[in-house]
Amino acid sequence: MWTGQSLCHVTAIVSHGMFAQSHIPPLSSLREPSDTDIQKVLENEYCILTGKELTDLVNKEDFQWIWGTFSAFDPSASNEDILKHKLPENDMYPGFWKNPLTMQHPLSKIEIVAFDSSYTLIFTKDFALPEKFKEYYPKAEDLELVNRSL
Repeated sequence: MWTGQSLCHVTAIVSHGMFAQSHIPPLSSLREPSDTDIQKVLENEYCILTGKELTDLVNKEDFQWIWGTFSAFDPSASNEDILKHKLPENDMYPGFWKNPLTMQHPLSKIEIVAFDSSYTLIFTKDFALPEKFKEYYPKAEDLELVNRSL
């Protein structure tokens, strides 16, 4: 599922988060998808996709995810159950910026939040995933530690 502003956005409660700051690409490289089928999927306030549908979408066209909240749910969660809860916000959700960290959707297993192409927050209930993420992105920081220093 995703909910969103200009390009996209999707959903997620968790006790562990990672903060990864990235290089901001030049404005000329920030682009929305040109494929009209992808535009139709992303133009709504939210969308619910299977893992395969999301994989097919990103394999169809390489475009910039500027803003978005992606939430992954157990396959047994119905769309009706998912939509019983408030859609996620992006940077306005206070659970990101204070400890203990929380995700937004009570049924979500993982939440990935993209902020203006400048950083990404990752929340998960699986404590092994942040360590795997740090292997690929060694500059990633533990968000709880970042919050303590603020």
